Amino acid sequence: MKCSRHLLTSAIILFSITFSKAQNYGVIFTSSASNYIDCGSNSALNANNILTMEAWVKFNTLTSDMEILSRSIGSQGIEVLYFGGNLAFYCMKDVNNGSFISYPGSNLTAGIWYHIAVAWDGTNASSMRLYVNGVSVGTLTSNGSISTGVTNPTGTFRIGNWSDAAPRYLNGIVDEVRVWSVTRTQAQIKAGMYGTVATNTSGLTAYYNFNLNAGAGTTVTNATGNTALNGTFIGSPSPAWTASPIQSQTGAISFNGSTSTITAPANTNYNSSIGTVEFWVMPTNWNTAQPEMCMLGVRGHSTTNYSLHIANGHVGLFNGVYSFVNYSFSLNTWYHLAFVSNGINTTIYVNGSPLAVPVGVFGSFTGNPLVMGLAYSVPTGTQEPFAGALDEVRIWNTARTQAQIQANMNTTLTGSETGLVGLYSMDQGVPGGSNLGLTTVIDNSPTNNPATMASFALTGSTSNWITHPIGTLPVIFSSFTGSRKDDAGVLSWTTAQEQNSKNFVVERSSDGAAYTDIGTIPAAGNSSTPLSYSFTDFSPLTGNNFYRLREVDLDGKFMYSPILTINFTGASGAIKLWPNPAASAITWSGQTAAGPGTLIVSDLSGRTLLTKTVNFTSGTNRVSINLTNLPAGVYFLTVKDKNQTMNKQFQVVR
Repeated sequence: MKCSRHLLTSAIILFSITFSKAQNYGVIFTSSASNYIDCGSNSALNANNILTMEAWVKFNTLTSDMEILSRSIGSQGIEVLYFGGNLAFYCMKDVNNGSFISYPGSNLTAGIWYHIAVAWDGTNASSMRLYVNGVSVGTLTSNGSISTGVTNPTGTFRIGNWSDAAPRYLNGIVDEVRVWSVTRTQAQIKAGMYGTVATNTSGLTAYYNFNLNAGAGTTVTNATGNTALNGTFIGSPSPAWTASPIQSQTGAISFNGSTSTITAPANTNYNSSIGTVEFWVMPTNWNTAQPEMCMLGVRGHSTTNYSLHIANGHVGLFNGVYSFVNYSFSLNTWYHLAFVSNGINTTIYVNGSPLAVPVGVFGSFTGNPLVMGLAYSVPTGTQEPFAGALDEVRIWNTARTQAQIQANMNTTLTGSETGLVGLYSMDQGVPGGSNLGLTTVIDNSPTNNPATMASFALTGSTSNWITHPIGTLPVIFSSFTGSRKDDAGVLSWTTAQEQNSKNFVVERSSDGAAYTDIGTIPAAGNSSTPLSYSFTDFSPLTGNNFYRLREVDLDGKFMYSPILTINFTGASGAIKLWPNPAASAITWSGQTAAGPGTLIVSDLSGRTLLTKTVNFTSGTNRVSINLTNLPAGVYFLTVKDKNQTMNKQFQVVR
C-alpha cells in the first residue's frame, strides 16, 4: 500500500484513518525524445554485484531494439532488453564469453503490462532465468564461459537505455524497478510481483517504485535509502510520471455479461473427474436470452470436462448434459460456491452448506482450457455470458470436505496448500480505475498457469477490476496516535476488527524514505471488538522521526499505515530519569521549588502503583525509587512540587 504522509505538528494529534490505496505511479519513456533514467556508477550497481533485476513494463511498440535495465556495453555486463525481435537477458564477460536467454517477441503485445524479471547465481550460465509474469521462459544460448562472473563495464546503470554509447531508448511505461544482490527464486519473484516490497528486505540493492517524489523534479528516489543510487531523468523532455495500475488490492473481476472472458491455457491438472472448484460470485443481471450463465468451466469447442452455471432460481453443472438444483439467488449479493466431484456425482455448497440434490460428475477430457465468464459453443463461438463478478477461484485435485470448505472460504490462501492446482485471487489493479493494459490474472498455485483477460473495458466499475473484501488483510484500523513524552515517542492505535492478523511491525525513518524496524507488537489474530495497542520509542532520533506501522497477516501479506512525524529537536524538559529502561531502581533529577513534594509511579491506565513523599530544596533535586516489586512493562513517573507537575515515561525490564 502506498500512503500519504500525515504530520504531527503539536504534542499529540489523534485522527481517524481509512486504509486505502493512494495513487501509484510509473514512468513514461519516449524513444523519439531520447530520454531515460541514469542511476550512476556506484559500485553497488556494478554488473558483477547484480544477481536479480525486475520491472513492470508496458511497451508502446515492439518494432525496435529497446533496453529495459542495463549495466552493459557490447560485450560486458548484464542487461534485460528487447533486441532483434526478442525479449532477452544477457550476462557477458567479454566478446568470447557470454550467455543469453531469448524469448520470441511474438509472444508479447504492445500496450499490455508484463512483469519481467531476470536472475542468475553469478557464476553458472545454466542458472540464468528470464521470467515473464512469474513464468520461466526463453531459450539459453552460451558462448564460452562466464564461470568467473560478468565484467563490470564502463558507463552507468540505466533504466530505459543502454549503458553503451550507442542508444537503445525504451518506448513505453515502466514501474516497480528492483535490483538485487541475491538470486531471487521464481516463487519469491511471483509472490512480490504486485504491490511494494519492504525496503529492508535482504539483498535489495535499489528500489525505484516512482512514488516517493512523483511529479516533482528530475530525481528518482531509491526507496532503500541509499541516496547514492538515486536516479536522474535524462533527455528533453524528461521521462514523465504517469498513473500506474501495478499494485495489489483486495479485488475481484467484473464481467460485462456479453463478451468479457478470462482464459487460462489447458493443463493436465484440470483433467481429473475427482476434484473441487470453489469461488465467490456476485450476479449483477440475469440473462433472459441465455439464462444459464456460465461462471467458469474447463471446456473447449468440441468437448467439455465441466462448466458451472448460475441462473435466476437455480445453480448447476454441464458436462455434456445440464443438471441443476433450485436455489434463490439475489442480484448484487456475494455467494461462496463450491462444486465437489467425487467421480460419481457433484455436491454443490452455497456459503458452506451443501444442497440436497447432487448433480453430474466432472469429465476428464484433455486439452481443454479454463474459461471464466463464457461457455464455448460447438463448433466455434461463445455462449451463455455471465453478468457479475468472480473472486478467489480455486481448483483442487481432491474432493474437499464441508469442514475444509468452511475453514477457508472467508480467507485467501497462500498457494502452497496440498491439492491446490489453481488459485486466481484477483488481488491486483485499481478498483474501478484505469487498468488499461493490465490483462494478466496471476495463478498463485504451484501450477503457475496465468490467465488472460479479453474484452474488458478496464475502466469504470463494470467490466474491470473491483473491490471485494475476501482475501484482504482483514484488519480495520480506527485510529492512530503519535506524541512526544519528554525523550520518548509514544504511538497508539486502535483496531475495530481483526482476522488472521499476526503482528504490527513499527518502522522508523529519519527522512521518510528509508525505514528501519524498531519493534514488533503481537496482534490479536481474530477479534470483532475494538482493541488498543501502543509502542514507545525510548531512543528517538534527533530531529524529525517518521513512524509507520506494517500490519502483517498470518499468510505473510502486509499493508502500511499512514506516516506520523514527531520532532525531537530542542531541550528534553526539566525532568530526567536514568537508567531507562531500568531493572531494579530508577533515579529522577529535576528542578523544583522548596517544600514538600510527591513522586508517583502509575501504569498506562493511570492506576497508582508506588508513592514516595519528599522535601525538596530549591533548585536541582535527585531521588531514587525502588522498582523491584514492579513487573516488566511501561510506566509513568509523576513528580509534583508546590508549583508544578512533571511527567515522564519509563520502562522496566527483567
